[in-house]
Amino acid sequence: MNRLPQLGLLGIGMTILFAPPSPGIDPDTLHRELQARDARFDNLRLDYKKSGISVQPEVVLSADGKVAGCNNTRMQHIPYEIEESFVARGTEVTLIRVDERTNEERREAAPDARMEATNPFSMQSNLKAMVRFLYGDPKQIRGYGSNLHLMVLQRTHPVDQVMVKAMRIEFAFGGGIGSRIKRIEYVLPTDQGWKAVGSLQVYELDTTSFEIELDEKFIVREGTVSVMHGERETQYRFRSEGTVEQDGVHFARSGTCTWSERWWQNGEASEFYLREEIGVKLSNVQVALDDRTYKAFIEMKAPDGTSVDDHIGRVRYKVGDKVALKRSARTLREIVSRRRVLD
Repeated sequence: MNRLPQLGLLGIGMTILFAPPSPGIDPDTLHRELQARDARFDNLRLDYKKSGISVQPEVVLSADGKVAGCNNTRMQHIPYEIEESFVARGTEVTLIRVDERTNEERREAAPDARMEATNPFSMQSNLKAMVRFLYGDPKQIRGYGSNLHLMVLQRTHPVDQVMVKAMRIEFAFGGGIGSRIKRIEYVLPTDQGWKAVGSLQVYELDTTSFEIELDEKFIVREGTVSVMHGERETQYRFRSEGTVEQDGVHFARSGTCTWSERWWQNGEASEFYLREEIGVKLSNVQVALDDRTYKAFIEMKAPDGTSVDDHIGRVRYKVGDKVALKRSARTLREIVSRRRVLD
């Protein structure tokens, strides 16, 4: 059975069966305006306060108190409040997170959270064929050097996990729709501006519908995006408020985005369950970044002692360990050489 997600903005479920008239602006013109607006999210940095709830599997501890794994049948809701930055250029996205709370305050707020949920610092970035994660506590020194961890992964899909996280931030700030639209079915006037319904693309193979309300500056003020990917339906519901102007570009001052999922089986759907709920409040905007500034923002500084888990080179080592570094470089050269032969 071919299922189309049903959208319920303002609590009303509906399936698109016809296209009502669109006074004021036609779908093609609105599509171009939304694309132009999303283009302004390129080559910039947004700094904001972020709070929310992250849903994670319950941590399983061993007899000596160390993390032994996760129980995926029991979920825990972990609250957090952080400072975060969003840096984007083209398809490259970097998210920088800083949590100024003390270790004691973080543990008290989420005593059973996995380590990455309570780290005071993290950087996530996708560059060309790589996805990189740097996390830990830069101020804390343990044993040999830094208490930071760097993970390097191969990008296996055009839409990677960093891009999806960044998309939720875009939704919360009233953007992210225009660059993903496939078709706008119809447009209707509202008190603020317009309401639009149509389809868009999030992943490579999905059936995605959207319903949004936007103002006269084409900032999305309220919306729902439903993604069908196989038997799983993912839903994003978002709302934005206020307006900030920077160099002629308009952004929402604050917003929220809720990520929920449910499963379909034999034509029946389960209840939606929460995956993450975020709220953001803009504190600073920098647009039209020059090359030097952009490179400085996305640089991942890994001091001596940083633990590196390189999944591309299939090696683990500490920064500053020359023997391991040589072994890693040799492995990477072999991989590159093999790829050239295959190409």
